[in-house]
Amino acid sequence: MPISAAVINEGGLMMFVFVKFALVLAGAAAVLLTLRWVRTERPGAVALYVFTLAAIRGSTVALALVSLHNAFLLKSL
Repeated sequence: MPISAAVINEGGLMMFVFVKFALVLAGAAAVLLTLRWVRTERPGAVALYVFTLAAIRGSTVALALVSLHNAFLLKSL
C-alpha cells in the first residue's frame, strides 16, 4: 500500500494534508537554515546549501512527472 493511502486510511484527508504541509515546512526550514549558514560563512555550508536545493528540486521534478503520468492514466480510462 502506498504511504499516502496508508496516511489517508489512518487519519483521513486532514491528516494527509497535514503531513504534506509538514513536509513542505521541513524543506523550507532546511533551505533557510543552510542559507543562514552560508551567510555566516560556515565551512561546508555552500556545499550543503547546493545539496539541499538539488534534493528539493529533484523531488519536485519527480513528483511533477508522477502527476503527469497519473493524468495520462486517467485520460486513457
